[in-house]
Amino acid sequence: MYSNIAIMAVSAVLLVLSVSFAVSNQSVDQALGVFFNLSSELSDEDRADILEVLDTYEGTPVSPEDDAVVQNIVRDIIREYDLDKEGTISRTNSLNSTVDEYPFIVDFYKQEVVAHGALRERIGATSLIFSNQTDTLSTDAIAKLESAEGVGGGIWIEYLFLDINLDTDQVKRSWLVLHDGYVFGAGYYYSVELRVKHEVAKAVFLYDLKKEKAFSYISSLAQTPYPYYVSVVNIKSAEVVAHGAFPEETIGNRVTNSRQGLSDLEQGDTFWLYIQNKNPMTGLTDQKRVWSVRHDGYIFGAGYYYYAEDKARFIVNEVVDLYDQNKEMAFNHVDSMRSSEPHYPFVLDPATGHIASHGAFPHLIGSDSVILTDRTERLTADILEDLQNDGIAWTDYIFQNPRTGEQEHKRSYLQLHDGYIFGSGFYYTVFGVPG
Repeated sequence: MYSNIAIMAVSAVLLVLSVSFAVSNQSVDQALGVFFNLSSELSDEDRADILEVLDTYEGTPVSPEDDAVVQNIVRDIIREYDLDKEGTISRTNSLNSTVDEYPFIVDFYKQEVVAHGALRERIGATSLIFSNQTDTLSTDAIAKLESAEGVGGGIWIEYLFLDINLDTDQVKRSWLVLHDGYVFGAGYYYSVELRVKHEVAKAVFLYDLKKEKAFSYISSLAQTPYPYYVSVVNIKSAEVVAHGAFPEETIGNRVTNSRQGLSDLEQGDTFWLYIQNKNPMTGLTDQKRVWSVRHDGYIFGAGYYYYAEDKARFIVNEVVDLYDQNKEMAFNHVDSMRSSEPHYPFVLDPATGHIASHGAFPHLIGSDSVILTDRTERLTADILEDLQNDGIAWTDYIFQNPRTGEQEHKRSYLQLHDGYIFGSGFYYTVFGVPG
C-alpha cells in the first residue's frame, strides 16, 4: 500500500506524464520540479512504488477521447460488414478520406490490406501491423489479436505511418479487432518528435530521482523490444552507460563520431542527430533521428527509425510534381531552401554534366556534378544507362554534409524526368553507438 504522500506523488507522476504533450516544455520542467521536491519526503519503499508506476507507464500522448472515437469507428464498420461484407469493403476503399481516423481492413491470414479508407494504393500490400515495424512484434500482435477475439475485444498498436494531411510520417495509434478472418482498424496520429522527447524527459527525470541507479532501469527495458528506447552516454569518457535496446553489446563502448569527439555536443543542451543503428524491432540497420539532451555530464537520447530510401523517393517525387506545375518555380524553391537536412533535393543536367539546382549549396549551381563525372562508386555511364532504361538509379559517393561540414559517405536516389536528373539522398553515420 502507498503512504498518503506516495499516493500524491504517484498521482503527480501520472498527471505530469499524461499532460506533458499539451503544455510547453517549461511547464513540464516546472511540474517535474514540483514532483521532485515532493519526492524528497518519500521513503525508499515509496520511491520503489513510484518507479514501479514509471516502469508500467508507456509515456504516449494518448487521448481517451480519440481512443473512444476510433474504437467506435471500428465497432461500426464491423457491424456494417456483418450486414454487407463485399459492400463494406468496396465502400471503405471509395472513401478517399482526408480525416485522420479513417478505417482499414487487413486479411489476418494473408496479412495483406484489403481495404483502406485513405490510401487505395495500400490495397494488396503487406500490412505494417505484421511487419515488426511497430511497437509490438508481429508474433505478439497475432497472439494478442487471437486472444482478444475470444473475449470480443481488441488491441492497441503504434507504428510510423504517413500522415495524409501532413505528408510526413508520424506515430499512429490504432485500435485493431480480429473478426471473421479480418483485422478491422482505425487510428489517430501524434507527433513522433513529441514521443521521443517525452522518453528522454522521463529518463532525465528518473536520473534526477535515482542518479546512476536509473541507468540499470533504462538498460533493463531491453527485455522488451521497443523502437523509442533511451540510451545514455558519458560526455567526458564518451562511453555508453545505459542502453534500452542492446545493453550487452553497447555499455562500456565508446561512441563513434565523424567530427570532433563529443566536444561539439557541449555547445548546446538539446539537438537532433542523424545516425544509422540497429533497429530492435527488425534486427536491421536503419536510419534513425535521435533527440539528445545534455544533462549533468551525460547525453540522454531517444529517437525514431525511418526508411531513408523511402524519404529520398518522396522528396524527389515532390520536386518533380512541382516542376511539372512550374519549372522556374521548382528550381527557385530548391535553390532557396539552403537546407541542413540530409534529404535536401538537387537537380542535375546530364547534357552539360552540371548542377542545375541545389537545396543545400546553391553556390554550386553551374559547377560539375560529382555524379556525372565518374566520382561515385559507379561509373557515370552505368548510372545514365540505368536512368535511360528504368527511369531511376541509386549511387553512392563522398559529398559534404551541410549539417556537419564534413565530407561524408552519401547515398542518393536519382530520377530522370524531362531531360533532368532529380535527386535526393542521405548521409551514413554522422554520430552513432555501435550496435
